Amino acid sequence: MAKFQRAQLNRSRQVWNQYRFGRTPRGVTPSLTLCLKGGLGNQLFQYAAARSLADRLGADLRIDWWTGFVRDWRYRRRPDLLRFGVRGRAASWHDRLPYIGAEVLRLISGGCLSPRLVLGAGLLLREDSQRFLGEVFDARWSGRAWMDGYWQSYRYFEDQPAIVDELSPPCPTRTDVFELGLRMSGEDSIALGIRLYEETSSAAVHARDGRVKSAYEIREALHGIIGTKTGFQVYLFCSHRAPFIDQLQLPRGTVLLTPENGFSCPVESLWLMMHCRHHILTNSTLYWWGATLSQRFHRCCQSKVIAADNFLNPDTIPPCWMTF
Repeated sequence: MAKFQRAQLNRSRQVWNQYRFGRTPRGVTPSLTLCLKGGLGNQLFQYAAARSLADRLGADLRIDWWTGFVRDWRYRRRPDLLRFGVRGRAASWHDRLPYIGAEVLRLISGGCLSPRLVLGAGLLLREDSQRFLGEVFDARWSGRAWMDGYWQSYRYFEDQPAIVDELSPPCPTRTDVFELGLRMSGEDSIALGIRLYEETSSAAVHARDGRVKSAYEIREALHGIIGTKTGFQVYLFCSHRAPFIDQLQLPRGTVLLTPENGFSCPVESLWLMMHCRHHILTNSTLYWWGATLSQRFHRCCQSKVIAADNFLNPDTIPPCWMTF
């Protein structure tokens, strides 16, 4: 009996050492843990990139729903992705520990860390700059790995369109929202998404090279779709009913979908944007997903997307979209 117990103990030590140094014991599936953070648009980008990478490697995807939100005092984001039918189990407390160690290393090194950082427990894939990281996209491992970043590029999952279909928002429970979505899908609707970043000290911080789009530039983009034609219905999506909206000189009959008008839920707003046929958007990942899901929803219809060219990540906008 003692001999059997010693054999079991030795086997347990071997398994622990294999996990500790990033190697997978025979018969155990490799894993990928994702640290979710930011608003809904960012969460969708993070999940799509992690899901794509996990599927290519046959890895078990685990989602950390806690670490990225527990200290989000400024924006008070929530894990809205929980309302979607995503595939991935919740990360355990010991799955989350490497993020603490990585943060300590980042502070010690002054932020100078590699996108592929080998830890004692496995491989950490981190975003060290606002661009598509081929070294992360091509990453391979046999044990455990972690992802930490925003991953705001379609290139991480462009070869797996089924992931975009998986991220269609749930049907709203509000009758007025549901009926509005049906109306949008049946008309020549334009979703105009404007992100003002009013909760920050400067909107320029969220724009590449500090270039914030002016009211004139947005009006010109809207004219690029409407032109001299009639019959278009414009729906303005914005996180705040700001005086800037009055400077846009929007067409008569434009419908404002802002928190002040009862539209504060990002999941419901995304569902409505998906039902609009055409899209004009400033540098917002939520509006980016609205346009992307709309193109899948209206795949049999001719639609236009005009996006701002000042997203922080230059690899965010697909080449088939127009920019302004």
